[in-house]
Amino acid sequence: MTFHTKRIILLFFCLVHSVVSYRVLKIEVNKEKIRFFLQFFFDKGENASQVAEIANGVYDSDTVTANYVQFWFYRFHSGIFDVKDAPHTGRPVVENFDKITEIIEVDRYVSSRSIAQELKIDLKRVLSHLRNVGFKTKLHIWVSH
Repeated sequence: MTFHTKRIILLFFCLVHSVVSYRVLKIEVNKEKIRFFLQFFFDKGENASQVAEIANGVYDSDTVTANYVQFWFYRFHSGIFDVKDAPHTGRPVVENFDKITEIIEVDRYVSSRSIAQELKIDLKRVLSHLRNVGFKTKLHIWVSH
């Protein structure tokens, strides 16, 4: 199978899974889908730079780089075939900013520190949110401006 034939097969495969909008063919690009394509070509024994050219021809011109393809080929060669994103570490962001506004509306004399302690949110985040919503302190009272 020649390089041109493989490219036509890949284009056909992409057309089947594409989204047609108006007269322009738009292909939904996500990381997992790209990685499946990379795994397909890795299994075929293709060169990383050729695969990068194919992917950039099918999608946008800057979808993947040769280094990105080489990185995933190295992972596949090492036996890691999971193409999904790894779970992110760190503290999850579950801050409820509406609750801050509710607290202020109930008690205009409440301190930003007590809000931060009550909601277990950093003080800077509380102050930033209050500024964004339009609250200011005047003589220890929260007022909207």
